Order: sequence, then C-alpha cells, then structure tokens
Amino acid sequence: KDPTTSAGGGDPVGPPPPASADGGAVLVLGGSGLVGSRVVEILGERDVPSVSTTTDGRDGSVALDLTDPDAPAALRDLCESRGVSAVVSAAGCVLTGRDYEVNSAPGRALRGAFGSEEDRGGGDGPPP
Repeated sequence: KDPTTSAGGGDPVGPPPPASADGGAVLVLGGSGLVGSRVVEILGERDVPSVSTTTDGRDGSVALDLTDPDAPAALRDLCESRGVSAVVSAAGCVLTGRDYEVNSAPGRALRGAFGSEEDRGGGDGPPP
C-alpha cells in the first residue's frame, strides 16, 4: 500500500511531512476521528513520531478537551512534555449543537498556549 495515495488509490495525499530540526513529535488534535486517524497512520508509516488527542482519551490517545478553559495550559504542557514540534488539527464535529464551540476550540487553545501575551489574556488588549 502506497501511503502517498488516497484510500481509493487515486490522488496523492501530498509529500511526506518535513522532518523537524529537533526530530520532535507531531501532535494530532482529534487523532481518533476519520481524518485524524489517517494522519496518525501516515505519520506512523513514515516513522514520524506522533501524539494523538481526543476529548475522552479513547484509542490510546491523550485526553484533552479543547473547549475546557484550562485547555491552553494543558496543551502547552503536553507539547513540552512530549517534545512536540508541529501540530495538525483534525478536531471537529458537525450537527451537534456545539459545532461552533468545538470547531473553533483548537485555534483558541493554540493561540492561548503559544500566542502573544495579549492572545493569552495579558497585555493591554482584551482577552481572547
């Protein structure tokens, strides 16, 4: 099976991910879903270390609820403790009544974890 082709054997899914300078892991948010599980699979086939998260920690992933107010701190701690150097967000949902909250959570959590002091609620600007 060629990991650079789609499940149907057609269009390529792209070149291998670039190796980070420090050989760090790739964090896959939503790593047990349809898209995220495929990303984790491709990374594994290419010997790229990865860390996968889900809201409830199923399938051997790390439990991380991105809608939780403490998510930015937990995300930063996770990245530091696991040597993460890149993040892929495949977290999301549709037709749940919480779509906006859930689908915007990865960006808010990442901005809160790694953005400027203003993004994290400090500085002179309003909190995110």
